[in-house]
Amino acid sequence: MSVIARPRRGLRLMTVAVGLMMLLYVLELLLALWTFSISSMDDAVKMVTWMARLRVLNLAVDALLIVGVIDNLGELRRRRASQAIGIVGLAALAIAFAIHGWSYQLLADVATSLRTGHVVDRAAEIDKVPTRMFLATVAYVIGLGSTVLMVRMYALTEDNLGLREQARNIGGMLVLLLGCDTFYRFTYGLGSGTGVAMVSYGMIAAIGVAVFWFWCHRQLGHLYDTTRYLLAMSSHMPAADVVRSAPAPRPAPVTPAPIAPVTTDASTATTAAAPSVATPRASGAPLVPLAGIAPPRADTDAPPPTDGGPRLLR
Repeated sequence: MSVIARPRRGLRLMTVAVGLMMLLYVLELLLALWTFSISSMDDAVKMVTWMARLRVLNLAVDALLIVGVIDNLGELRRRRASQAIGIVGLAALAIAFAIHGWSYQLLADVATSLRTGHVVDRAAEIDKVPTRMFLATVAYVIGLGSTVLMVRMYALTEDNLGLREQARNIGGMLVLLLGCDTFYRFTYGLGSGTGVAMVSYGMIAAIGVAVFWFWCHRQLGHLYDTTRYLLAMSSHMPAADVVRSAPAPRPAPVTPAPIAPVTTDASTATTAAAPSVATPRASGAPLVPLAGIAPPRADTDAPPPTDGGPRLLR
């Protein structure tokens, strides 16, 4: 397997995970609508059984995300990037996986007790469900945020401005999603209040939060696909890792040999030091023409040319 194949496989697994999570939201919405038609104990047992099965799907999503993050740790190491982002994401997703496993076991025990008539005292654990599910949601969002930060790290190393801005926007959406989900859980989501108005507002808030979750996961799927395409393109381009080698040894300094002084007599030194240009004449001395060149004749009495031509050409 090539160097880029493992992170690409991890991103593909994370894309499958967010797809399964969107399917889970649709099934949970259908299950919530089913609760309005429960009229017997058998219907209640079936509903609890299906709730436990949906937790299995949630566990599968957490497991796929964990494997995807592990596959990308090697690529972060190869790019000389910090692996703390991936480690924090692994810890958060592991917490979410443990809480979802606990909730599955609790729902399975409740369904078994309703089916067999053997009552199991799990009231103390049922009271912990809202708090633990809230912690699972927080851990899950932190895990998703770590994957977004890993994608942003890829965008920084590849100098891809578009992918970096896309990751930044989705990270802000996840923070807003966590705030909206927390507000819903501690107002309408915990079943506080009675009356038609409270139930209506609770249903509207639940549908709004579910749509927001669905939209964020859809954007995450596009982000993972874009990053996988970026890594596929970067694998076909030449890249070099920084290799630090020991500095070359400096050569030993070479001492120049002494130069012997040259002694000459005074006449030779004077001749050698004389300049090769002509010395200027003394003031008032006549000009001495150079050999082979005659001085110009001053013919002032010659008549001017009649044809208008220059005088020197005649």
